[in-house]
Amino acid sequence: MGLIALDKAEQLENLAADLYAIVAARADIGRETRRLFERLRQEEHQHALRIRMLRSQCAKDSRLARGIALVGGAIDLLLARANQVKERLADPDLGLPEILAVLAELEQEFQVAHAEVVASDAAPDLKAFFRKLAKQDEAHARLLGSLAQAEIA
Repeated sequence: MGLIALDKAEQLENLAADLYAIVAARADIGRETRRLFERLRQEEHQHALRIRMLRSQCAKDSRLARGIALVGGAIDLLLARANQVKERLADPDLGLPEILAVLAELEQEFQVAHAEVVASDAAPDLKAFFRKLAKQDEAHARLLGSLAQAEIA
């Protein structure tokens, strides 16, 4: 079950990269904003690659994946939520402040999911890995939230 959860975690990070790519491709955003979303897309893609490497290590040593199964259901819910956001981003009438707010909220949800792994009885290396992801999610959420506030003001 731990390997399946890691597969889903990789899917989630790739989906997050897709979300940022969708926003970066919008014609109604400026060059600096586009660069920001491209950078965020690249970071999420890197997260997915790291999870793939971690999954490979866990496949060789099943003790590493111990405990990750506890959060498998949370990952399914988050995948569904991210897909809902993807559908919402397809709306050309959705303005940048709303996009930023929705993505900031989603990053907070990612942070919670990653923190659940840290709080589980997962192996220490796995906890450390997901602790770093949670911190990066928190930074993304803060950045997007502050940009949303600046857009509204």
